[in-house]
Amino acid sequence: METVKKRPSLRRVLAGYLVLTGGLCLLAAVLWWTGLSFLMRAGVIQPANQMAETAYQAKTAVEAAGTLPPDRLPAGCRYLLLGPEGQTLSTNLTGSRLEAARERRSKAGPFSPYRLRLLEVPQTDGSVYRFQYDYAVHYTDPALDEALPDFQICWLLAGAGTVALIVLFTTRRTGRLLRADAALLAAAAARIAARDLEGPPFGGAQVREYEQALATMQELRQELAASLAAQWEADRRRDQLLTRLTHQLKTPLAAVLASAELLAEEDLTPAQQEKAQTILRRAGEMQQTAARLRAMTLGARRKARD
Repeated sequence: METVKKRPSLRRVLAGYLVLTGGLCLLAAVLWWTGLSFLMRAGVIQPANQMAETAYQAKTAVEAAGTLPPDRLPAGCRYLLLGPEGQTLSTNLTGSRLEAARERRSKAGPFSPYRLRLLEVPQTDGSVYRFQYDYAVHYTDPALDEALPDFQICWLLAGAGTVALIVLFTTRRTGRLLRADAALLAAAAARIAARDLEGPPFGGAQVREYEQALATMQELRQELAASLAAQWEADRRRDQLLTRLTHQLKTPLAAVLASAELLAEEDLTPAQQEKAQTILRRAGEMQQTAARLRAMTLGARRKARD
């Protein structure tokens, strides 16, 4: 029992699972955020509000200057410059983003995850700037943003995938422990059901409650073995008693039958003859009963041996 107390309880195992899962997820979140910050400091990506700040800086610069050439716009500003007739004079937008800026759409496409915003700033020469931005993490180099998959979605999927792998790992680890202990319980129950009352004692579970259950099943096994042993001893004594009884009845019954047969052969009155026949009949019935008792005893012995 002292050994059982030293084993972790089921509550402790489940709490350990939660702590381990939460700790690993927290560590993954810290590493995820650290990696994101490192890429921002290295200039590979820009913060989610960087495009909006750049667009507003460009708007302010155009409004202050009245007319501003594209080469004097803030670096990283995404723009579309339209002439007085609506023709495209200059732009650094491409593909669906360019079409969205021309049509003033809020999405680059039906499956685009971001809402696009526009700042429209007229110039004194009649041309109009449309500055496009969204709130999302992008590559600093627009060429990378066009060539590579969306960084923000990929980074979020990487974080979610890491969390899923952590949960899968810790769940399998704890589940393997609980399944092993449950298998011990199932094997012990099967051995008791098969009346396998000998062999090594049940045990070996890693969780306290499972080990206690195995200890209880071991006690049940021992009590069942003692009960069966007592029953077998009682059956043995009964068989011995029946054997002695039938053996003791055999000799006197034979003498009674022989005497009754001799008596029946004498010259007897009808009343005496009837009594002699009654003795023969009753003695024969007793012989049959003794034979049945012997057969029952032999059958019980064969069944016990089997």
